[in-house]
Amino acid sequence: MKALGFAIFILLVNCSIFAAEKPGAETIQWAMTDFPPFILLSSDGAKVDIQKSQGPFAEIYRELERSLPQYKHTFVRASFLRAERLFLSGRHFCTLLLQDTPERARYLIFGAEVARALPIGLVMSSTSYNKFQQYETSEGMELAKLVQRGEFRLGVVQGRSYSNKIDEVILKAKDSYRHVSDQAVGGLFTMLEKNRLDGVLSYYLEEWNHRKGQGSNLLKYLPVKEAPPYISVRASCEKTPWGEVTIKEISKVVVEKNVRGRIFDYFQKSLPKEMKGKVREIYRGLVP
Repeated sequence: MKALGFAIFILLVNCSIFAAEKPGAETIQWAMTDFPPFILLSSDGAKVDIQKSQGPFAEIYRELERSLPQYKHTFVRASFLRAERLFLSGRHFCTLLLQDTPERARYLIFGAEVARALPIGLVMSSTSYNKFQQYETSEGMELAKLVQRGEFRLGVVQGRSYSNKIDEVILKAKDSYRHVSDQAVGGLFTMLEKNRLDGVLSYYLEEWNHRKGQGSNLLKYLPVKEAPPYISVRASCEKTPWGEVTIKEISKVVVEKNVRGRIFDYFQKSLPKEMKGKVREIYRGLVP
């Protein structure tokens, strides 16, 4: 009985951050999820210790905290689906690293661009590639035709946007696996390596980071025909009068601290040589 009471107490503590009353106007609650190698969270339940978190965007969040001392900053771990509920709660939530989509525009106000990234690709094992390589064209894998087959097992992260056109393709998939977790992509890569999936939608750096960590070349990253030239992510806040004021202050810091240029530098230091030229192309005119 004591053990049950203690378990209930822990559950209430972990959930309190979501059940709390609306904070004062001077508080920003940052919703975030693990997105290696861009950000790896250090957290106790939902409460994130941003000082111990790693990756270039962890440093960007710390920069924002230092640059906006008029606000109290709290950092909350949340999956993509949970984050949507938080943004709709009106409890002063903001975030980085989301794409501006028509769906998200219902509950978010978007501000300054914080980064551009190489477009989403399709990661496959050699087994699945050999099975479906007839769908590869000079422009990339034809995702729409692949998922229309019905037998192609596609791994995606529920709640994540892959671009408007690819999101539409996913909705029409007859046989897709949706995995909801802060470490969703890593789990999907493992399933792909075990031939439980045929392909996983992923950013290049996610697959590259997984490959580097595993020390193997079991997976293959392929361009997707339906993907846009690049992915743009922006700072955003809940769609409320408070969010409208706050996103302007956040955006000002993002521009003044040259966040976009710093992420470009990170790409140039981290990416393999063959990908650096592609990144320079999507940042053309934006950085020296």
